[in-house]
Amino acid sequence: MAHQWKRCQEAAKAFTHESYPGNEVKAKVAEREVFRSCWE
Repeated sequence: MAHQWKRCQEAAKAFTHESYPGNEVKAKVAEREVFRSCWE
């Protein structure tokens, strides 16, 4: 369980930081979205 959580978190971080370089606010929002869709 925790393993998948970690994987989703890593995937979300990688995705958002490539998509929104230097935009912390958008990156955080997108990170949550990606994490949620990965987790479900």
